[in-house]
Amino acid sequence: MQDLEQLVFFLYPVPEHNTIQEIKKLIAEEIKSSYLNKLSSGKFSDQIFNLLYFLRERVNDPDTLERIDFMVRVTRGYSDKTPPLRKKIVKDLIVQIKNYEVEKQKTTNTTKKEKTITIEPAITLKDPLSNIKGVGPYKAKALSRINLYSIEDLLYFFPRYYIDRTHIKEVRTLEVGKDQTVSAVLINWERNIEKRGLNIIKGLFKDGSGYIYGVWFNQPYIKKSIPVNSTVLLSGKVERFGSQLQITSPEWELMGEEEPLEHGRIVPVYGLTSGLSQRFLRNLTHKYLSLTEKKIEDYLPDNQKERLQLINLSQALKDMHFPVNLVDQKQARFRLAFEELFRLQLKIMFRKEEIKTSSALPLNTTGLLFRPFLNNLPFTLTIDQLKCIEDIKIDLAKPVPMNRLLHGEVGSGKTVVALAATMIAIENCVQVAFMAPTEVLALQHYEVIRELLPESISCSLLIGSTPAKERRIILENLLSGSISLLIGTHALIQEDVEFPKLGLVIIDEQHRFGVTQRWKIKTKGENPHLLIISATPIPRTLALTLYGDLEISSLKSLPLDRGKIITIWVGTESRNKVYGFLREQVKRGRQAFVVCPTIEDSPQMEVKAVTSLFENLKEGTLSDLRLTMIHGRMPTRQVGKIMEDFKKGDIDVLVSTSIIEVGVDVKNATFLVVEDAQRFGLSQLHQLRGRVRRSINDAYCFLISDPSSEDAIKRLKVISSTLDGFLIAEEDLKIRGSGEFLGLKQHGISELKIANPIQDLHILEIAKKEVTDILKKDPNLVYEENRILKKLLLEDMEKIDLARI
Repeated sequence: MQDLEQLVFFLYPVPEHNTIQEIKKLIAEEIKSSYLNKLSSGKFSDQIFNLLYFLRERVNDPDTLERIDFMVRVTRGYSDKTPPLRKKIVKDLIVQIKNYEVEKQKTTNTTKKEKTITIEPAITLKDPLSNIKGVGPYKAKALSRINLYSIEDLLYFFPRYYIDRTHIKEVRTLEVGKDQTVSAVLINWERNIEKRGLNIIKGLFKDGSGYIYGVWFNQPYIKKSIPVNSTVLLSGKVERFGSQLQITSPEWELMGEEEPLEHGRIVPVYGLTSGLSQRFLRNLTHKYLSLTEKKIEDYLPDNQKERLQLINLSQALKDMHFPVNLVDQKQARFRLAFEELFRLQLKIMFRKEEIKTSSALPLNTTGLLFRPFLNNLPFTLTIDQLKCIEDIKIDLAKPVPMNRLLHGEVGSGKTVVALAATMIAIENCVQVAFMAPTEVLALQHYEVIRELLPESISCSLLIGSTPAKERRIILENLLSGSISLLIGTHALIQEDVEFPKLGLVIIDEQHRFGVTQRWKIKTKGENPHLLIISATPIPRTLALTLYGDLEISSLKSLPLDRGKIITIWVGTESRNKVYGFLREQVKRGRQAFVVCPTIEDSPQMEVKAVTSLFENLKEGTLSDLRLTMIHGRMPTRQVGKIMEDFKKGDIDVLVSTSIIEVGVDVKNATFLVVEDAQRFGLSQLHQLRGRVRRSINDAYCFLISDPSSEDAIKRLKVISSTLDGFLIAEEDLKIRGSGEFLGLKQHGISELKIANPIQDLHILEIAKKEVTDILKKDPNLVYEENRILKKLLLEDMEKIDLARI
């Protein structure tokens, strides 16, 4: 019994022919080889792997799936292991297979004993996917990687595109070289062919018009999956070998009583991750579309659906995933896009009306600080800046809280406008909180603002790395009221940070904050006025969609003392020329930035990293220049010291990540190199380019890239052809979509799963008109016809508060 081979045969007597028996035979053969034959072990590994995958496709129990997945993991790379490790792996397989059969036997016995029908618990849309039948821990983890956690998430995870397999052809009408679908009966399986390490499985299929072969590689389980004489739908590229037609590695589906999902229809294709297959997700989605059909509540009023000719929500979800034709799919998409935009507009416009009825301390300017501040600025304000300041001045004087978005062109002077608002607030003896998303940006704001502020105003910096003793003093002074302006990061929202009289909140780059952080800073006061700053120009359509409850100020013009900037996109073969030109510019007294997408080299990404490029430039091309590097993992104080040295001219070239994207103002820096520019977003590239357009001197921006994707090529063509930040923002939105623009997917506006403000502007306008008409007639949504809308609004108001604050 101690001999492993005897143990195997004792535990596993020969049963009926099945997958487990095949695995047992392979284990017995491997034991007989004493694990010494590498060629035999390689064959063992491949065959076991295929059989296990065949088995897991037919198992629904989560625990059994986990057991099979364990066996898959331990056999991966089996042939590369040493004989002792192979022996241990086989022992593990034996234990798992024994437990598998014990569990299977228990299930069989239980099924035989039970004669009553088991009623499954009621399903709800909020049920976690990890708890439903057919999804074990392995699959649940894979689903979570694409943000699918509940049944509702699954139903709203829409296909990326569709494959039209509606035309099932006869064999005699198939066209060589094209993807087609054929329905045929399996006549027989031919003998497996071993060729160049491949196990070739070949089946002969027939319909009423002719014969065709189906060919698979290293998938022996196919023979068990498709019984002889069964009718099968095969889809794939038709090829001719001699006089024979064949489809290589076709997608297949047995014809049975159930509705086919892979063939003879419009087939959805989803964006997946490792551990998931199209077949698995199609089957899971189809199943729960059916099981939850009556659970899907349609929030749109019947009269509205009839007037706008909108289909029911449950039908729209079905037709988005499994449309009968593309006309139905387009109708479903219109319905779902309308609902997204309608719901969003309802919340935003209701919130806007709510703001109008709330009260805040009016902040009227006395001229004591505000006017001297403007008069003493070392530069002339642009017309756009003056207009924005006037709009903010009017808002602050009202007895309702200001809610204004300030966005504009890179380098257009948004910080100065925010400081003008700060002067008005401090004149009224209230405090101002200025929150930035990173310590580096907060530190840079602090240094720039301190230079512009009158000496009489107390301004402090509070960030995560502030020393404990210094932090304690800041909090004491803040509580006593002696600090008028506190600049910081998320450190401002800690519980022990108390503003006795917070009157104005300024949030810079608000899209980089989590929704809870944005909410908490405003709750530090009683309805303080709010000014949101975005360094990225926001397209009109997106502003209309997402910022309808805010007044919007735009800065489009740049200060007059700005030189031109030349942007050039070059391939990697021109890298040496670019750095040669950089050296020439530095020798003439200028400074330069070099930006890389990553901090360290990674085997997964063949891109330039800050650390390695810095060493290469320092030892090679730019060895005669003064180089320093910065990145986000360095201590904030160290980064601040380096930036200070760079401003003073003690550093010639700064090699950095995108940490310098916003807030860096070094007038003598007129040269920028962006390595692997295809790795950056369009608006991000425009922000980086803005770092070298801070003075009257002309500047250069070189984008080094060999892009392979169409989107990357589009981005580089746009950034090379225009300096208009608003146009760039529009193009960025077209390329990336609303979900990724400004990081909205991660920061609160997850409603837009299907709608795109650029593509669906006409739907947006319809939705906005509908909301306007409803609120005009029933501002509090008390009419019976709007009862469901009221319920929807109450459920979502917390969401919109968090997302928009």
